[in-house]
Amino acid sequence: MFFAMPMVSNRDIIHDLGPNDTEEDIENYVLRLENEMELGTRTLKSISKSVDTLIQKAKKKPPKNLLKLVERSTGFEGVLSFDSDEVQPLLSVKFLNNWSLPIVTLTCVARTLPNICTDTVDSLFNSVCEGLFYTFLVDENLNNDGEAKNIHIATRILWHEVEVTHKWLGNTLQRIDFREKSPRETLKWYSDKAEEVINKSDTDYKLENSQNKLIAANSMYRITQTIMRKYPGSEHISEEQLFALLSDMIGSIVVACLTNLPRVIAMKCHGSTIEEREASVRAAAKILGSTKMIIERLQARELPSLAPDQMACIDEWRAYLKQSTP
Repeated sequence: MFFAMPMVSNRDIIHDLGPNDTEEDIENYVLRLENEMELGTRTLKSISKSVDTLIQKAKKKPPKNLLKLVERSTGFEGVLSFDSDEVQPLLSVKFLNNWSLPIVTLTCVARTLPNICTDTVDSLFNSVCEGLFYTFLVDENLNNDGEAKNIHIATRILWHEVEVTHKWLGNTLQRIDFREKSPRETLKWYSDKAEEVINKSDTDYKLENSQNKLIAANSMYRITQTIMRKYPGSEHISEEQLFALLSDMIGSIVVACLTNLPRVIAMKCHGSTIEEREASVRAAAKILGSTKMIIERLQARELPSLAPDQMACIDEWRAYLKQSTP
C-alpha cells in the first residue's frame, strides 16, 4: 500500500546520472531543457554550467530550520487530525483545504502561547517561514484552479498579515495578551473570534475581502473546535502539551506537502518559449539545490499509494488516511 517517493518525474526532467555521465561539479542530478536540440551546443553548455552553479550555491544555503522540523516529524497523523468532520459547519458554503492554510492557522495559535520558551516559539516560527515558501510553491503549481486559487490567495494575504503585522484578521498576536488565559481559553478565544467574523461576513462571502476573511476564519474555527472536541482533556492540557500537539500537526502537514517537491521542480522546467524554459530551469535548480537534503530524507518515508494528482491534494491524503485508520 506504500511506495517510495520518486526522484524522477514522469516527464524525465530530473535525471539520475550514472558515473560515466557525471561531470565533476554535478553530483547526482542534472536538469535538462525540453527539446534541447533546439538550442546550439554552446548555448546548451552555458545553460548547463549556469544550472550547476545555481544548484551548488543553493546546496550551501539549505533551509536549516525547516530541515529540523522535517527531522522531528515522524508521521502524517496531523494531516488528518487537524480537522474533524464532527465539527458542524457555520458557513453556508464549504471551502476546500490546501496545504498552507492550516499551517498558518496552527502557527498563529502556537505563537501566542505565553509561557513557552521564546527560543522554542521562534524556532517553530522560523521553520514555518521557510516551509511556507515551498508549500506555497506546491499550492501555486499543483492546486491553483477555481476555488483552490481563492484559497491560495486568501492564505497568502493572511500570512502576510501574521508575519509582517503580527495580527490575525486584525487581532494583535502578542503573547503577553494571553498570559491570563489557560490553553483551552486561548483556543476558545480564537474560536469565538473566528465565529464572529463568520457571522458578520457569511452573507457577503462573494465579495473578495469578505471571502478572504471567511476562508481564514473558517480554518481557525474548525481547527480550534477540532482540538477542543477531539481532545476533551484540553480543559486541563498544559501549554507544553498544546504546543507539542500544534507543532506535530504543522510538521506532519509540511512534510506531506513537501513530498510533491520533485513534481514541482519538474514542472518548472517547462515553458512555452525557450527563454521561459531557461528561467524556469534556473528556478528549479535553486529549489533542487536548497532542498536536496530534505528530499533525501523524504525518500526514506513510506507514503500513501496515491496517484500524483492525489498526492498533490491534502484532501486526498485525508480521505486515504481516514480509510487506513482503524
